[in-house]
Order: sequence, then structure tokens, then C-alpha cells
Amino acid sequence: MRATTARIDVTLWVAAGVCVAVTLWLSLVTVPPGHMAFQDADKVEHAIAYLVTTLLVLLAAVWRPGGGNGPLARWWWAVLLAMVAAGALVEIVQSYVGRDAELADWIAEIVAVALAWAVFVVVRKAFEHA
Repeated sequence: MRATTARIDVTLWVAAGVCVAVTLWLSLVTVPPGHMAFQDADKVEHAIAYLVTTLLVLLAAVWRPGGGNGPLARWWWAVLLAMVAAGALVEIVQSYVGRDAELADWIAEIVAVALAWAVFVVVRKAFEHA
């Protein structure tokens, strides 16, 4: 059981780290594939990136399926604030790297962080009652 929990922890941390890196890369270095494939496609891209990244960070740091509370269990709110702040910072930095910094992108990110929190709560309750 302990080895399985360790594998889950490592997998969640690696997946969260990869998501953070890919999100930063697509936000600051290159234009994402399919960018502007339809009106406001970039808002959808921002939302997906922040939803998946936030959910993985919550699962790695706050509570792990089968592993219980994580190292930031009491700091769940700080994880959410950090993701919102990171989104704001990325939007600001984008204006210096030849990308468009948009308030609407940040709003999409905030909505995605809130949705990730809601999904996290549902998943956690489902596992705890199973």
C-alpha cells in the first residue's frame, strides 16, 4: 500500500509540474496550436490550462486519493490564491514578450481555478465516502 501511495504522489507531482511548465511555455514562449481557431479560443485554452493545472496541484499538495492529506492540506486557500496570482503575473509578463495581456484571459483563469476547486471537492468527497 505504501509503495502505491508513493507512486500516486510522484505521478501527481510530476503531472502538476509538467502542466505548469507547458502552461508557462504556451503562455510566454510560443503561440498555442489552434490559437484563435474560433472567436475567444484563447479564453478556452486559458481555462483548460488553469483548470487542469490547479486540479493537479490540489491533488498533489492538498489531498491525494488513497494518500490522505498532503503537505499543504491546511493551505488549500493559498494554493488557489497562488494560481490566481500566477495567472495575473503571466498576463502582465505576456505584454513584455510580444503577446496580448487581456483581463478576459485572467477572468477565464479565475473561473477555471474556481471550477478546479469544485471538482476537487467532489472528487475528495467521493473517495472519502467510498
